Amino acid sequence: MISAADLWNAGLLIALYLGMVLLVESWTRRVRPDPELSRKAVHFLGGLGTLFLPWLIHSVWLVLSMALLFAAALYAGQRSGRLQCLAAVRRRGAGSAYFPLAVFLLYLICREERWLYVASILVITVSDAAAALVGGSYGRHSFRVGHEHRKSLEGSVLFLLLTFLAIHLPLLLLTELPRETCVLAALLISLLLTGVEAISTRGTDNLYIPLFTCYSLLKITTKPPGEIAFQLLSLLAMMAVLEIFFRSLKLFSIRDSIVFVIFIYGVWSLGSIQWSVPIFACFALYCGVRMRVPNRRNYQVETTPLLRVILIPLLILLLANASGRYHELFGPFLAATVTAFVCVTWAYVLFNRQGVWNSRPWQALAAGAGAALLAVGATMLPQHQPPLAALALIPLLAGVALAAYNLRLRGRVQELPVQGGGSPVLWLALGAAIVYWGLQRLAPLPVWQPLS
Repeated sequence: MISAADLWNAGLLIALYLGMVLLVESWTRRVRPDPELSRKAVHFLGGLGTLFLPWLIHSVWLVLSMALLFAAALYAGQRSGRLQCLAAVRRRGAGSAYFPLAVFLLYLICREERWLYVASILVITVSDAAAALVGGSYGRHSFRVGHEHRKSLEGSVLFLLLTFLAIHLPLLLLTELPRETCVLAALLISLLLTGVEAISTRGTDNLYIPLFTCYSLLKITTKPPGEIAFQLLSLLAMMAVLEIFFRSLKLFSIRDSIVFVIFIYGVWSLGSIQWSVPIFACFALYCGVRMRVPNRRNYQVETTPLLRVILIPLLILLLANASGRYHELFGPFLAATVTAFVCVTWAYVLFNRQGVWNSRPWQALAAGAGAALLAVGATMLPQHQPPLAALALIPLLAGVALAAYNLRLRGRVQELPVQGGGSPVLWLALGAAIVYWGLQRLAPLPVWQPLS
């Protein structure tokens, strides 16, 4: 049952929010400010109002109804152009509608851990709004994010500083965690969130950033200060080393580099060092191929295909982390990772040496199996009693997948710089993971046992 107090408080919040939107809309129509300023004003004032939601309303269904109502109203007002405070921004996206949905999800997850809710809301409300405004007005050093968006270094630095404060203060004032944990956790997560914010486009940061903040804080605050400090130093070291490779080989754009660094850190943090070994092994082999086959035709993988390549391994890792089935899922993770790697490497070779192997599927099978054998062998070196059968099975799966991928690319090599061959890679990686998992369940294939 929804209490009378909940209804009263909900009505008050709705009235205040509608009044705020009308006030900003009136100001926008009269003054004609920078469109980004009026949009962020709605975002900032509305976000501050949601800070007190767990204290004022206790009904999940009532909060869900409010979130859906505001999401639909803001989306319709922006699309129709009637809300000029939102519609005047030229870039496409539904960021205003994402925010109410993110608030509901945070309320659902964090209503008993109010410090977690407050920190997540402050990051997306204060840090994101201030960084966007300062970056847009005073940013002098910009970088491209996708085809339609640019972000500034000045805005990212301000986002980092404000995010540190937005996380550190709730941790310090609303929890009993040690001060070292509060400082180190805020430093680590603010650095990661700055990367996530830098690669987000079309308002998706309104959804990703608060949920990423919540999930990261839930994970990192359970660890001792020494381990958090080690993770922070490890992340900084990864960023420095990988940047050297990115620049020297011209592998990725700035956005794609950030995506890859966050992915590698996530694998290492959510799994273990041994889970990250196949990623580093595959990356080293990919760099070797890039040095062996010059990039004469300016091949660059776009962000969407890159996300498709890492999506299946990442989802398997998240499933292992959530269920605790690290041993059962490491083999499928490795099969998906290696299969995706050999496919994107083959795409690069084909584009720069068109016609050399495109008509010979058996060479694709041999090349895929050989590269996969190196990656699996490197993964086995630090492992304790790895299943030797995987040394034959995973290269076979990767070779067959690459032969199929080679046939799929016939006549489409010109599309690779834009499309990246990403969608087939996703399904082939998923197929390799499912086959390995099925054989592991049905056949006498030993379960891999890495350190979790």
